[in-house]
Amino acid sequence: MRSVRFSFIVPFLLWAFTAQAQNANKLMREGLLAYKKGEYGAAMEKYNEAMKKDADRNLANYNMGAAYYKAGKPDSALMYWQSVATNEKDKNLQSKAWHNIGNSFAKQKQYDKAVEAYKRSLKLNPEDEDTRYNLAYSQRQMQQQQQQQQQQQQQQQQNQQQQNQEKQNEKKEENKNDKEDKQENKENMTKEEAERMMKALDNKEKELHERKKAKGDGTPVTPEKDW
Repeated sequence: MRSVRFSFIVPFLLWAFTAQAQNANKLMREGLLAYKKGEYGAAMEKYNEAMKKDADRNLANYNMGAAYYKAGKPDSALMYWQSVATNEKDKNLQSKAWHNIGNSFAKQKQYDKAVEAYKRSLKLNPEDEDTRYNLAYSQRQMQQQQQQQQQQQQQQQQNQQQQNQEKQNEKKEENKNDKEDKQENKENMTKEEAERMMKALDNKEKELHERKKAKGDGTPVTPEKDW
């Protein structure tokens, strides 16, 4: 499967015939040469110098974004291309800027934003097949992301439900154990109370027996005749 394609515009423009403009043009060409050699840091320096010499700012920003992108910094490239997409009047360059904004978002796996950028690019240049391909590619990736997110959410919900169920089971088990402990304590208390009652009865019966013994059996005694 093909991946996202990166479009690069070759910065050949006509410059006003002034010494400053010629110097800016020279710096832009040197930046392009460094870019082609893979010397992206050097290319950025040349483009910065060119902007100080009154180079076309949108073109320089576009090429600066390309250098940052190739240097593995799509988030930095995004800033320069967004400036071009916002300020450039030429639809062709503006379309390419939106195309590369889409590439930058796709590189960072922000496919929803990439889709919107590619749509903007196609609106300016409906015949761009590379942009059309990248749009379809990002739409598929976005759908996969959404499906994965839904699956993750479902899994999280299931895990949460399982944890809640385990907590409920643990609570039931704790309540059951508490009930059994209370019942056991109740039975023990009943036995102790029965023993105390039995002991109290024994003591009372013994006390009564002692009283009876001290007083006699209570039967009247007939005195003997004194005659």
